[in-house]
Amino acid sequence: MKYFLLLLALTACFTGIAQVDTNDLKRLYDRSLDFSEDKIDSIAYYADVIARESERLKFNKGDVLSLRLKGIYEDLGNNYKKAIEYYLQSLDAAYILGEDVYIMSALSDLAIVYSAIKEPVKAKEYYLECLKISQARQKDVFSLVNTYNNLAVIYTQLKQYDSAFTLLQEAIRLGTPHADILDMGSVYNNMGNLYFKQQRYNEALKYFRRNYQQYKTENDIAGQWVAVLNLADVFT
Repeated sequence: MKYFLLLLALTACFTGIAQVDTNDLKRLYDRSLDFSEDKIDSIAYYADVIARESERLKFNKGDVLSLRLKGIYEDLGNNYKKAIEYYLQSLDAAYILGEDVYIMSALSDLAIVYSAIKEPVKAKEYYLECLKISQARQKDVFSLVNTYNNLAVIYTQLKQYDSAFTLLQEAIRLGTPHADILDMGSVYNNMGNLYFKQQRYNEALKYFRRNYQQYKTENDIAGQWVAVLNLADVFT
């Protein structure tokens, strides 16, 4: 079955690096987060650019941004040990900076890596730290729904199904009123997967069918692909 773990990210465009200022560096960082895996060398290159120019400009966010990009570069190359080192350094820099959004990004990055290397207990620790921050930021519905959703995936992997179900229910309760701006497809996918793991196939089918219809309406080919695979697994 296909899980969805969500990275916290912002998107923007970048037009050049000549005579850059701090706003340019932030836009470059945002743009780099959107690079596909075939552009991972560019991620490493721009991480170095951000580090170098931040030092010149005395940009206090430079370490957080450049270290996270270096972690992503190693992560995409499946060099998980090195990725964890950079993400931990980025987390330390985020704590020094004192901005929740960067702390949560680093915690989420670490949780996703540990999930990828089949260490869900460690992933759970980092997501629980994310949850503390998200709950303190009640007005940030996206962050809270995202954290509940990701933590539910880990609980499902740990076969702690009741906890996973509670978190996904809460994500749906909070997210549904904002469905016009939140992509709830990953939450419904994970709920379907939770039912599938418990061999409650009729319930799983409802969620996978819902996602398939939504992605078909939106002409989201990647979403349809995941939904069709999940439906096939249920029918099998």
